Amino acid sequence: MGRLLRLATIALILFGLPACSGFRLLYSFADTYIIDAAESYLDPDDAEQQHIEIKTQQFLAWHTRIMLPRYARYLSLSAKRIEAGTVDRDWAAKRTQDARELLSEVVFGAAPFAADVLVRYTSPAKIERLSQRLDERLAEQHEKMASPRDERRAQRQKRIAKNFERFTGPLEKAQLAVIESYVAASADAGRRWLETRAKRQRAFLDFLSQQPDEARIATFIPQILLHGHEIVDPEYGAITERRWTAIADLIFGVLSTLDAEQRRKTVRSLRDYAADMRKMAS
Repeated sequence: MGRLLRLATIALILFGLPACSGFRLLYSFADTYIIDAAESYLDPDDAEQQHIEIKTQQFLAWHTRIMLPRYARYLSLSAKRIEAGTVDRDWAAKRTQDARELLSEVVFGAAPFAADVLVRYTSPAKIERLSQRLDERLAEQHEKMASPRDERRAQRQKRIAKNFERFTGPLEKAQLAVIESYVAASADAGRRWLETRAKRQRAFLDFLSQQPDEARIATFIPQILLHGHEIVDPEYGAITERRWTAIADLIFGVLSTLDAEQRRKTVRSLRDYAADMRKMAS
């Protein structure tokens, strides 16, 4: 469930690219990315495949027109604050909350398009195919979790540092230490996340097995993606909030310690992204 529907949301934010031209290039392949993922999970026939392609194009048109200007504003406001050198914890917390709200907007916006596809996949045979693919993906995640702990932590630290460095340039030792501390504090969260993910996937499949109509599916998608803990795991809500707080602390820890050159590079990158997004949306 998580990968199937979030592919059409989180992946489209696409902030972690090396240059603004790279953003334009990768965004042009977003339809292929979504369609390929849908094929993998849904195994559509020719008519269903054509329908998925139509809905994907409609979603991307909406996303380009509505969401890209909002991302651009988010990045421009962030650049202004970073340029002023007045990053503090409250600002980092507010920016993180703003990012969550943007993600929510994407999920709610994507839901009608996804529902128009998923309403065709409520038969027992199609649900069984989807269930098998989701189980395979979950098994892959469990296999990754079984790798040595230190190896997983090192890989995660490297990945997070690389994402920052695409904006800031090379990080200093103190900034890398902030990332190391963040990863260490959340090192054991993966297993709990997988448990909850499995419950959400089962809830999603059980819901589809009721053969809901398109309107009900469009309503359920944001519920299971954004508030799934309320359906399957109430305790996980507090874990989610702590995770977002830790992300805000990570952002503060890195951005508040940028030197002059790192700050200039970050501001320039953010503004270039924002300009690119505005051009694409116009």
